[in-house]
Amino acid sequence: MNGLIQIWTINGEKVFDFEVDEINWMSWHPMANNVLMAGTATGDAWMWKLNTNLTSDCKTFQSFGKSNCVAKCLSDGKRIAMGYDDGVVRVWDLKNVSVIHTINDFSAHKGTVTALDCTADSSLIASGSLDSTAKLVNSQTGKVVATFQCSNGSADTEDEGNDSVESVGLNSTLSVLATGTVEGSVDIWDMSTQIKRHSCKHESGISKLLWDHNSPHVLYTAGLDGVLNVYDTRSGEQIGAKRGHSNHILDLTISKDSTIALTASEDNTCKIFSLL
Repeated sequence: MNGLIQIWTINGEKVFDFEVDEINWMSWHPMANNVLMAGTATGDAWMWKLNTNLTSDCKTFQSFGKSNCVAKCLSDGKRIAMGYDDGVVRVWDLKNVSVIHTINDFSAHKGTVTALDCTADSSLIASGSLDSTAKLVNSQTGKVVATFQCSNGSADTEDEGNDSVESVGLNSTLSVLATGTVEGSVDIWDMSTQIKRHSCKHESGISKLLWDHNSPHVLYTAGLDGVLNVYDTRSGEQIGAKRGHSNHILDLTISKDSTIALTASEDNTCKIFSLL
């Protein structure tokens, strides 16, 4: 992406634009609906507070010389976790724009951080990486408390990225972690024991997975085959599939009432699917 951020009203009026370096991620704050954040390939991150008079206040999170690849704002709205190209995860204080924790010791990832999520109470952060692992981090201490080996064994894990973890999803209700890899492994892990509960059969690589907001056992996965799949994670069985894309699905979001899915694809289209 070329680094140009624009915000438009649904009536087609542009209300904000800002140009930064190449963008890797962008996210609205989970509580303050006028706060937008983005991270760049040069390692910087930005946070804008958009005012009603169409002006903005801006804060910058400093670069550490590595690409700022992915981020997740914690549920408390006060902190954000950012994952970097060198495998480091940093937890930032949003108000002071300062680093609280840096996870870069021997237990940290050995490859690029590709995915992040957090529990509903913000106590745990999950991360996925090109090194074929997912990790759980205590957000209060910055310590890695669990590591999950997500390679399905068919890829040469010495070749970084062959079975990278592309998406992670924490389910606080069931105390499980879902992981999806580029080789198509969709696994459900018990967070307390680190034991795999189920594997969901997937025909292609995974780009994104999300838990249903209202049915805690239902999981959605976006595939590189252009299919949106639905699973019952109690059994690992597929219970639905939504087709329509002719190329990779790159991103996925689910409405708050879990009735609609919105997908974005490499076929240059976005599609809305009914989940009823």
